[in-house]
Amino acid sequence: MVDYNFENFDDYEFEILCRELLNEENKIHIKSNHGLDYEHILSFSNFKRGKDEGVDLYFEDGETSVVGQVKLSRGKFSDLFYSLKRKVKGINELSKVKKLNPSKYIFMTSVPMSLANKKKLIEYFSPFIISLNDIYGREDLNRLLSKYSRIEKKFVKLYFSNSVTLERLLNNATLTRSNFTVEEIKSQIKYFVQTKSFSKALSIIEKSNVLIIKGLPGVGKTTLVKLLAERNKNFKISISNTTRIPRKNEIEGKDYYFINKEKFNDLIKTKSFYEYARVFNNLYGTLKDPVIKNLSQGKDVLFDIDWQGSKQIKKLKLKNKLISIFILPPNIKTLRDRLSNRDMKDKLILKERMSQFKNDVLHWKEYDHVLINNDLEKCYQAIMSIIDCEKKEKKFLFDQNKIKEKISELIN
Repeated sequence: MVDYNFENFDDYEFEILCRELLNEENKIHIKSNHGLDYEHILSFSNFKRGKDEGVDLYFEDGETSVVGQVKLSRGKFSDLFYSLKRKVKGINELSKVKKLNPSKYIFMTSVPMSLANKKKLIEYFSPFIISLNDIYGREDLNRLLSKYSRIEKKFVKLYFSNSVTLERLLNNATLTRSNFTVEEIKSQIKYFVQTKSFSKALSIIEKSNVLIIKGLPGVGKTTLVKLLAERNKNFKISISNTTRIPRKNEIEGKDYYFINKEKFNDLIKTKSFYEYARVFNNLYGTLKDPVIKNLSQGKDVLFDIDWQGSKQIKKLKLKNKLISIFILPPNIKTLRDRLSNRDMKDKLILKERMSQFKNDVLHWKEYDHVLINNDLEKCYQAIMSIIDCEKKEKKFLFDQNKIKEKISELIN
């Protein structure tokens, strides 16, 4: 679980964050008499900046009053507890709560909390804190943020103060070439003011799709990817880097970026790739920069990569919708004929490719969809149908028994 850093928040921003988490956590699912489901939300509110008289968050429905107190602290529990008990002009936190006399009291803090710490707070605020579940320490906030990723994305200071996210961003070659360091970003993020433009930009990125088209050499996946990009202006092909020698008619920067092994290894060391893999003794990899650029412009990105690369992309858990499609040839003869038409007339190379195919095709189960490329146009239309269904969050069903029969036919 990610350990988030709250030190860049001011007191009021931290209150807003806690309110959002509390509201999300307190959604109550209700089944009506008519059999319809709906959500009832205990919606907590907070006051404007200033003295709160012991109330940061509150909820009232006429019969029940729930008060929430939020404490942003950079010290230990002992420091927090001392500040709660300390009297200012004869008043401390407990006396404020007694005056309010709420039905329930919720306490939220950025300080790490042990079970013993929570029990001590229950004892101190008795009888207003009813259970351990009404106390949220740093670990509890981390858990809720992991559970409700929408809220994490909403609070940019949180998003960038998360060391995992920050390191991932800094590994991007564009940022690495800039003058910023981790320390500089951490020191400046507290002055960042989130605007509507930022939210709009983030929304554009998240609505974009990442589409992985996978198939073994000779099944027609590259032709399909190019067809998708040609007919749909919003589709952009992610062009891979490779250490292999260019084939006849291949163009630098259009089909691949052809680089030597030394350059490729340098890019691995600087963590510039989203994914990379060794295929037939050649290295292939997808650079982060072009993908991030296209996604930020609201484009749908097409990956023409093998199962190893697909696996790495899926592990990244991108915020964008990921659609993976496995392409199969209609039969072994068609596959062999297609491979023979390439620069592979050497029988040993062809034999190696065919042998590798029988191993790689077994990874079909790792993909969302599987298509048989009997006809290029029909296969293209099927891919477009899949994309349409995914965007509308509908299921695109394919005949798994038919696919299993085809796999058995291809490998036997």
